[in-house]
Amino acid sequence: MSILMTILFLAAPATGEKPLILVEEGLAKATIVVPDKASKTVDASAEELARYLEKISGTKLSIVAESKAPAGPRLDVGRTRNASRLLPHDLFQEDERVVVRSAPGGVTLCGSGDRATRYAVYRLLEHLGCRWLAPGEENEVVPRKTTLAVDSIDLDTKPAFRWRLFNGSRPKCESWGMRMGMNGR
Repeated sequence: MSILMTILFLAAPATGEKPLILVEEGLAKATIVVPDKASKTVDASAEELARYLEKISGTKLSIVAESKAPAGPRLDVGRTRNASRLLPHDLFQEDERVVVRSAPGGVTLCGSGDRATRYAVYRLLEHLGCRWLAPGEENEVVPRKTTLAVDSIDLDTKPAFRWRLFNGSRPKCESWGMRMGMNGR
């Protein structure tokens, strides 16, 4: 019995926070929330998040404006009012800084600008096990789970280099480059 208790203790998250359930046995439990006046880029980032969460779980999460957000678990994409309470006050003073932070009842994905918010979406997807090894859908790794949960996460990062480019004009590589954190070509 004491061995079992030791194993359970070691397997429990160190923070004491329960994982946030996004999808449970194929049923959506969370909602993706964007600011009421979201930019096209933030809306596209929320769509990208929903698309990959559906690839992982087989379940599409709803995307709603924050004024219409239902109660329950939420993924705040961009500078929602809810996210603003949790974000560092100096977030918007640094180019392409990314924050992905869990709190009871949700996860905030925000950047210092629209492109950085897109990077925040990809960092969460990486946390969930997604990988993009090379351009093209055939080179992505997407885990498959009917129950999808987010463990505690507190990521606050910024790029080491202002310009992160790859050589040549390859439109096929643009979306892959964004997933890798590049900002030009």
